[in-house]
Amino acid sequence: MIESLIVIISLFILCTTISMQDWKSVIIFLSVLILSFYVLKLELYISFGLSGICACLMNLCIRLEHFSQNNIVDEEVEEEDDDEAETDDEDDDDDEVETPKIDVTSTIEGALQNFDPKTLRDMTKDTKSLIKEQTDLMATISKMQPVIEKGMEMLDKYQGSGKTEELFNKFSNLQKAKN
Repeated sequence: MIESLIVIISLFILCTTISMQDWKSVIIFLSVLILSFYVLKLELYISFGLSGICACLMNLCIRLEHFSQNNIVDEEVEEEDDDEAETDDEDDDDDEVETPKIDVTSTIEGALQNFDPKTLRDMTKDTKSLIKEQTDLMATISKMQPVIEKGMEMLDKYQGSGKTEELFNKFSNLQKAKN
């Protein structure tokens, strides 16, 4: 049961990275899956779990990289502002940089004032549609679970007799012959 859950969660991760168009994470997922299953000959659910973890880590690294790049740009803008302030005020020798305070309440209120009722209705409609799609997706996945479990049982039966390994070796030899 836990094996099929690992596979399902990993497939969710793959679908999420594809929907976010995070192609680096998708490539990492597929590469790790292929390497761990065919080359290292790990069990299928372990290969999927490892692939999902690696794809999540890649996505996290990409997000951190974008975050740090945005901070660098913000720091450069602050330095330019500080340089302008120093030319205006030669007497001020403060080395401390004050970060501006953000009034969250006024920012949210300002953003909400920019929305017209039609935009809010459209957003509500889109949100309801998304919730319905997610509910349908969860229902489909719950229907697929028995099929996945049967497939896992079949693979376990073949792995014991070595036929699956033999098939993968033939596939590997064909790939080598093509190259």
